[in-house]
Amino acid sequence: MARAIYSGSFDPVTFGHLDILERAARVFDTLEVVVGNHPAKQYVFTLEERRRLLRHAAPDPRLSIRTLEHKLLADYAYESGVQTIVKGIRGIQDYDYERMMHEVNITQQRGIDTHILLARKELNHVSSSAVKELCRYQGFTHEYVPLVVKEALERRLNRQVLVGVTGGIGSGKSYLARRMVEVGAARGRAVHDIDFDRIAHDVLEVRTEPVCRRLREELSDAFGLGEFNRKALGELVFNDPARLARLNAMMLAPLLTRLRAEMAGKQGVLLINAALLAEADMLHLCNNNVVLATAPEGTRLERLRGRGLGEAQIRRRLESQYTTDEKLRRIRDRIGAARWGSLAIVESDRPLSDGAVADLLDRAAPAELPLPA
Repeated sequence: MARAIYSGSFDPVTFGHLDILERAARVFDTLEVVVGNHPAKQYVFTLEERRRLLRHAAPDPRLSIRTLEHKLLADYAYESGVQTIVKGIRGIQDYDYERMMHEVNITQQRGIDTHILLARKELNHVSSSAVKELCRYQGFTHEYVPLVVKEALERRLNRQVLVGVTGGIGSGKSYLARRMVEVGAARGRAVHDIDFDRIAHDVLEVRTEPVCRRLREELSDAFGLGEFNRKALGELVFNDPARLARLNAMMLAPLLTRLRAEMAGKQGVLLINAALLAEADMLHLCNNNVVLATAPEGTRLERLRGRGLGEAQIRRRLESQYTTDEKLRRIRDRIGAARWGSLAIVESDRPLSDGAVADLLDRAAPAELPLPA
């Protein structure tokens, strides 16, 4: 039976690590993953935290994952009767290092071999150090690490817990976000409302950076507005799904850039307050942790009429968004696919007590990462 060990510090585990692990598991009958420490390095996560994150990212019960401290990997392999150590390399620098380690292993313990796997081209740029640096600057790391790791990094490096607050127009999501901020402050917990509508308003009507001025010009040209007018733009796109999709595509990069700026330096619970989190497939922003505001149709219609919208305008806005059931399906699908996230559904057709909002905060943004052992 061919046995091997795949070792690393995994601080944190990335999709690059998981790809090497999956490929090695196809080669060897038995693969043991060893999470270790390098005495010269400072780690973001403890040895046990790294083991638990790796266990969640690689849940196959046939896969053995253990930690190793104060012992040469070659000695552990020798005593365990394992003759092959698996290593993944991304470039010539990794190769030189692993070749040196292979020669050391051969010197220390006769018969220990190294099985090298080259990183896939699309994952060649992914490293634990790059992911940590990106996270520190509010970069989006969902393409490099599982969401459980993304959330763990945000909590540890930035002291942030991200929660999505969403719901259809007139569902009361803005009221819900405001109440979470108020109750959090009253209980000594910092909660920040990062409102996508406000960010969009700033980008389209307030900010003077060249990219924002250029965006307004491009939108005017693309939609035949003449002089830019946000209200006129809204009426145009709500009449036409294709135009709405085009607008969303043009707005995406400026919005996400400003979102990072809004998040930077804030600690505590950050509410990603956006009506289209599910529709725009941006649930990864909040690590699939979602509070969904709902309200009966009559309540929503009454609220929208109270904003001065006519019946035709209301119908167009409702048709431009998912129904509540469609939002629920998308959120649950994303949680299931990632095996990570949480969903709280809140009826906001009546005022919420401080106690109810506090309980909601505790469920949506627990103080500790809810990671199974």
